[in-house]
Amino acid sequence: MSINLCAGVSSPGADKVESSFCRNGREVSGLLSAEQILSCAREYIGLLPKQLFFFIDLPREDGEGYDSYILDCTKKVALALLDCYGDLLMNDGPSRFGFGGYPCEDEMMFGEFQEFYAYCDSIRAEKISEMLEKIGVKKKDKADSLSDYMSDDDEGVLTPIESDGITVYDLPELLHDAGMVLNS
Repeated sequence: MSINLCAGVSSPGADKVESSFCRNGREVSGLLSAEQILSCAREYIGLLPKQLFFFIDLPREDGEGYDSYILDCTKKVALALLDCYGDLLMNDGPSRFGFGGYPCEDEMMFGEFQEFYAYCDSIRAEKISEMLEKIGVKKKDKADSLSDYMSDDDEGVLTPIESDGITVYDLPELLHDAGMVLNS
């Protein structure tokens, strides 16, 4: 039992947890191994309506919260974003990213320490559960979490990464002409 950590994640307990999820009505949450994150994102995009949005939450320099950027797009564009920037998004420790759909307002976020959260209607929640099991994520009453193994002595570390000279902080500018805006 263990998960592979993303490049920007260091945490105790990686050898004691497994990819797992739990479902509570319209909410699905859990922990993914590094190699499952982009597969999960791609599969989730396939479940959404034609019009959707991509978002990225970037930690503020002062450490007080996040700046959230959003880009309205199609499934094709969302998949192209993953092809182009997926490794960067997945491996960057401190940032969060995800996708959601209009007009249903479903959303899935991939966050700190490789945890994910999805909020959706009950039909889509069931489809997400099936998709997760298909990619090898185990359903449990309570999903595993790396935070269960953290302590004052070892809180884990989330490290920003660079890929091909680009960081996640470059994405709002790189995607500005496509329509990415600061979500206020």
